[in-house]
Amino acid sequence: MLLTTLLITSGLAVAALVSQASEPQEFHIPLINVIHPSGRPGQSTYCTVRINATDASTNTSAQCNAKFGPCVGSSSTDDPEPEIPYPNATHPEPCDDPSFRFYFPTYQSIGNFSVHITHAYEDASGEEATHEGETETVTRDNYPDGYLYVCGGSGVCSATFYNDDNPIVLPFLDH
Repeated sequence: MLLTTLLITSGLAVAALVSQASEPQEFHIPLINVIHPSGRPGQSTYCTVRINATDASTNTSAQCNAKFGPCVGSSSTDDPEPEIPYPNATHPEPCDDPSFRFYFPTYQSIGNFSVHITHAYEDASGEEATHEGETETVTRDNYPDGYLYVCGGSGVCSATFYNDDNPIVLPFLDH
């Protein structure tokens, strides 16, 4: 009986490890959208970002949103808008699921940036663990199947990657 119990317990532990190892070790990002405002009077002067990310190994998703800037000059010199830095490694931005965070390792403009995603989770043994991944610079050259950069007549510009069927895939970084 003891031998049977040990074999079953060992088998379950191995099955859990094999199951975890067979899960994709990557993030999927079907949407990144960064918007630069027009600077017109009465409009926000802040850039905004929205990112949808899924940790494929845990099948957990989050929507990440932030604003930063001001990205354009304020039309009012009497009441300047406060500075909000873009999310960076020192101050990552939490997502709607607070176990996810993101930041820009590089940010030159809405058409020239990279994204770092972090997901803290509890592994199969109950220990705290972290998955991390980082995009290449988000441009049409690096992500042609879903990238669009447009500026409207109003002066609002948007850099967007959107592709549910073929998301950006970020392999987990080794620690």
